[in-house]
Amino acid sequence: MNNLSDLENILNKEIETFLSLEKLLKDKKETLIKVDVDSLQTIDDQIKEIAQKIQNIQKERLAISDQSLDDILKEIDDKSRISKFSKIREKIKSLGKSIEKLNNVNQELIEHGLKLINADVTSIIKAFTPVNNTYNKQGQSKNINPTGISSVIKRV
Repeated sequence: MNNLSDLENILNKEIETFLSLEKLLKDKKETLIKVDVDSLQTIDDQIKEIAQKIQNIQKERLAISDQSLDDILKEIDDKSRISKFSKIREKIKSLGKSIEKLNNVNQELIEHGLKLINADVTSIIKAFTPVNNTYNKQGQSKNINPTGISSVIKRV
């Protein structure tokens, strides 16, 4: 393979981009914990930009070789190159696992936040929903307000 130097440069650029993505995902995790909506939007925009960069880098990589790194390693004769590409492969695998883990944690934090918001909204709706009471012959209510909140302040 004649383009090993080009491939190595592209893979190193891919690693740098993955490192940027990993940092942004860590920042997103902290932002989700702090519930900082403005910063979250900024981070999400940056993540989208990084994702586009990764796609472009992968296109560059495929233009040089559509083989996997494992297949490329099998074709290399130079031991120092094998060592470099092995380290690159391990770094990419490691970053991939880290990014996947951070994504999963962030997804769980988002789902938890949505559950809390849903519970808050449900409580607010219940508090302002009128209770349809029915009364017995003595004028006493048959229904019990499940929220414990009444629009009547004082019984007459």
